[in-house]
Amino acid sequence: MKKSDRKAAKSEQSFSKSQLLAASRYSTSEKDVLAAVLDGDETYSHEQAVKQISVYLTKEVM
Repeated sequence: MKKSDRKAAKSEQSFSKSQLLAASRYSTSEKDVLAAVLDGDETYSHEQAVKQISVYLTKEVM
């Protein structure tokens, strides 16, 4: 398997909401955001989870 193939396969891994919340990769405050914004029935890649955190933290407050 080529390096690029391995990297693509690794980046496509999906995780459940509970798996992402248990990951040591995220801080406590990031986990709080993920708990609020992620759907329990879907799976997400780490990139998607980071994107969700970013979107939430940059929302305009009214």
